[in-house]
Amino acid sequence: MGFVAPEAGLVWIALLLVIGAVFLVEVRLSGVAGLLRPPSRMLVRLGALHTQGIIEGEYWRLLSAGLIHIGLWHIAFNAIALSQLAPALEDEIGSWQFVVLVTLTQLGCTLASYMYHPFVVSAGASGIAFGLIGFGLAYSHRRAGWRGSALRDLYLKWALYGFVFGVMIGADNAGHLGGLLAGGIFGLVIPTRQDMKTRLLPLWRVLAIVSLAAWAYTILAMWRSVGA
Repeated sequence: MGFVAPEAGLVWIALLLVIGAVFLVEVRLSGVAGLLRPPSRMLVRLGALHTQGIIEGEYWRLLSAGLIHIGLWHIAFNAIALSQLAPALEDEIGSWQFVVLVTLTQLGCTLASYMYHPFVVSAGASGIAFGLIGFGLAYSHRRAGWRGSALRDLYLKWALYGFVFGVMIGADNAGHLGGLLAGGIFGLVIPTRQDMKTRLLPLWRVLAIVSLAAWAYTILAMWRSVGA
């Protein structure tokens, strides 16, 4: 199936590097105390999901929220989860498709979070992690053989453990569910046959470039917001 011993991809590494860089900015803005409990005002200023910002047309927050973390434990947990989930999936579907997957799952997460509790400041890459779980669950379910079934069961356990842990710590499970569903839908529609993958590669490249442009605009908007 191609999920075993994948080569390191560029996208998931770049994602972790950007998340790490944003966290350094958080520490710079809030001081050492922000390592454990950064102030909400700083998180909103940097780009956390915030109702007033969305109302005022700051739609870039739908993406930027996934790059911001609420303390050291938060970024550590999500970085570990992403490093466990992302390499095999990027290796399986390719970097272009993986860019689109990350973008769609982040949007699914923040839209669900915004609709369920619009007046709560929300941030973190856990929605992307749940999106990868949802994708892996759906994609492996479509693959024949014992390995596909085993991987499906593994991703199902990831999802269950993640939601239980989210309830225990009071995390944004609405956002987690949104990311999971977005990733699952993507996993149901993306081609698994190699000939179809090759045929659709130009389309994935276009969608990935659009996604990367959206992320670039988001980072620029975050920079401007901090400098304002």
